Amino acid sequence: MAENYILLNKKELQELIVTAVKNAMEEFITTPIMGDTPKEETWTRKRAAKELGVADQTLSKMVLRGEIDAVKPGRKYKFLKSRIYAYLANKKN
Repeated sequence: MAENYILLNKKELQELIVTAVKNAMEEFITTPIMGDTPKEETWTRKRAAKELGVADQTLSKMVLRGEIDAVKPGRKYKFLKSRIYAYLANKKN
């Protein structure tokens, strides 16, 4: 049974690992946690508030009350465009 080997020196291995981690983190950051479509357009709180016609702070309160879905990958909320439009559609009904 033949075995295949790949020889890398320490520097090449480190570069390979760094590249793999960077790629994985980029995919993780840009792929929303909620929603059905990977890499769906995300909006800032300011943009989402503008579309909803409310103040930024009001939108934050709506998120805390569970009226609107948002993700908070860091210090700032991110909103999926489709969820904002779905909220507006439900509000009109």
